[in-house]
Amino acid sequence: MDIFNEDPSAGIAFSPGTITKESITLRANSIVGDVFSGNLCPLETYIKSKAISDVASSICKEIKDDASPFITIEQLEGVLKHTKIQRKVWDYIALLIEKDHEKIDYLDYEKQNEIT
Repeated sequence: MDIFNEDPSAGIAFSPGTITKESITLRANSIVGDVFSGNLCPLETYIKSKAISDVASSICKEIKDDASPFITIEQLEGVLKHTKIQRKVWDYIALLIEKDHEKIDYLDYEKQNEIT
């Protein structure tokens, strides 16, 4: 992946299989040398480097999240919140049934049709 010498008409070629630690180190040293010698704009180089770092971090996070059989604290809190909301809803339904216990026979479908 050569984001620093990309060809706008061809796009960016990305092949994780051909990237090695040594090739990344050599390319990084070359880029740093070009920045210090004035051949590359430091700001543009930093922005492109940050983009590569963000992509790498995203890939690592996705792999880690998919590999972990456990849920995160945020997911657990979401489940707990949803469960509390469901409990309130069912408590309210139970309260309505208790109030209407003597008034409505829920098993008699003919009476239900008359009420509605």
